[in-house]
Amino acid sequence: MRCLDKQWVSLTPITETRVADTPQLNCNLKIVTDEPVSILEFSQVITKKCKIPVRVTPAALSAIYNRDLSNGETKGRR
Repeated sequence: MRCLDKQWVSLTPITETRVADTPQLNCNLKIVTDEPVSILEFSQVITKKCKIPVRVTPAALSAIYNRDLSNGETKGRR
C-alpha cells in the first residue's frame, strides 16, 4: 500500500459488466375456489405453482387483518 499526497486517476478504462438477463415471469394461474383464500394460502400457491418465493410480512398481515400481532388482540373489536 502506498499513501499519496495528491489524487491519482487510473487511465485504464473500467470494462462494463453486463447483468444477466432476468427471466420472464410466465405463470398462467387460475384460482377458482368456493371459499375465500387467505393471503398466506395465496402466497403458498404462487410459490409452488410459479416458483416465485413469496414472503408475507407481519406488517402486511396486520394491515389486512387489522390486528396488533404483538399481543394477538384485534384493534377496535372486543
